[in-house]
Amino acid sequence: MAYICCFFLSALFVKIGSIKENQNKKILAGLCFMAGLLVTAILAGVRDYSIGTDVRGYGNVWFQRAVSSTDAYGYVKWGTSSQVGVVYMLLNYTVSRFTDNAHWFYFVLALLINYLVFCGVYSCKDEIDISLAMLVFYFLFYNNTLNLLRQSLAIAIIISGFKFVKKRQFIKYSLCVTVAFLTHSTAFVGIAVYFLYHSYKMKYSKLIRFGISAGLLGVAVFYQSILNFVIKLGFLGTRYSFYVLDYESGGRLIRIFLFCLPWIIYFFMVYKKAYSNDGYAQFWILILTCSSMMTLIMFSNSAALRITYYFDYFFIIMIPWIAEKYRIKEKQHKNINLTFVLILIYLLVYWGIVYVYQNHGQTVPYMIFTI
Repeated sequence: MAYICCFFLSALFVKIGSIKENQNKKILAGLCFMAGLLVTAILAGVRDYSIGTDVRGYGNVWFQRAVSSTDAYGYVKWGTSSQVGVVYMLLNYTVSRFTDNAHWFYFVLALLINYLVFCGVYSCKDEIDISLAMLVFYFLFYNNTLNLLRQSLAIAIIISGFKFVKKRQFIKYSLCVTVAFLTHSTAFVGIAVYFLYHSYKMKYSKLIRFGISAGLLGVAVFYQSILNFVIKLGFLGTRYSFYVLDYESGGRLIRIFLFCLPWIIYFFMVYKKAYSNDGYAQFWILILTCSSMMTLIMFSNSAALRITYYFDYFFIIMIPWIAEKYRIKEKQHKNINLTFVLILIYLLVYWGIVYVYQNHGQTVPYMIFTI
């Protein structure tokens, strides 16, 4: 219950902030936005160390090493030799200069992730309801951020750079991808988003999209060989070689039927009628295609999940975009947007199945730390 209450409270602050911004009360709007981001950051900061598999796996370990270290360069070098990203190590070291309490680090990390995701969402404020976008983030991915500490930060950096993708500012977006790569080595995948977004504007766009689809099929067939090649090149750490032979990770069917299939059905039903000439819609279809294909690859190689997250997180923007584009209104109560209601039900069901029933990432039940 703590999660759900904080999710809705945070979204409420963001909604109020949006209203105040439309009223040209920018300072009050900024305060509301910050309050919304702080709610779930505090929730992350005061959690027990048992919340999130990777907290005890490497989270606490590297923070305590930062506390005891007096040499930033030596500490970062130690981390990179262990295949931990430079940016993540620097964040640990910086926070450790002010406190030896890891709970503060998890608060700062969560606040940074929230802020970066919000930046990406805010850049689309003219097209989506940003409060709904934050709800999508919370219900689909927030619990993941309590577990995948480094990669969640890397993905958030990629999301924050989406505004550069829309403005065709390739160099600035490349810098975002570089910083994300220095946080988690899988983030090089984020560069693909730029080309997916602009593919519909290119000459021979239909041929290009066909090529992308064929390429994804090729990746699905030769994924293990490609992964081994990328590891040898040094883009991924040797730790990922473990995943090449890992067939045990679960959640594949849940991803197919609960995460991907509902939106595949949606676009299949309305595409020709509403979106055949909508470039933005074609981008979302490509994102959905990438996410779905990588999910299928997971049946033979669980490492694909690490890659597909970089496409999955764009659902944060895609789902609210659908809510704005395809409004279903109840006949007797025309002010009620049934699309919003259906999406809210979907989010609750997804969160309940993945994070409560499956206990993905071991984040439920929530517990506050004890002194």
